[in-house]
Amino acid sequence: MDTTVSYCLGPNSKDDTHQYVVRKALGKKGIQGSDQAPAIKHLVTSHILQKKHKQYMALKKQYTKQYKEGAAKYTKLLAKRMKEVKERHREQIAKRYRLSETPLCKILPLNPVKTKNC
Repeated sequence: MDTTVSYCLGPNSKDDTHQYVVRKALGKKGIQGSDQAPAIKHLVTSHILQKKHKQYMALKKQYTKQYKEGAAKYTKLLAKRMKEVKERHREQIAKRYRLSETPLCKILPLNPVKTKNC
């Protein structure tokens, strides 16, 4: 039966930790060594928990850094593509009205292309 022991009553650093391992009975009654216990290296101590927490926080920080870098790259790429789309659209409009009689500067006043009629 597994019982919890308060911190002040628990094992010290000088105590043998083999006594405090949770054992599992194998079901063979009367036979010596019919129970199993995990290896001592698998015991969870405060040091192990602290190390695990530090690793988790470092990994979390790394993921957030990667996410921010990826988001910045994506916004730059999106802005570049939108600029290309706008330029292509302006070129299509300019091509459409190039042969018409209406001056381009009246249709697209913000267009940087200058015509003879304006």
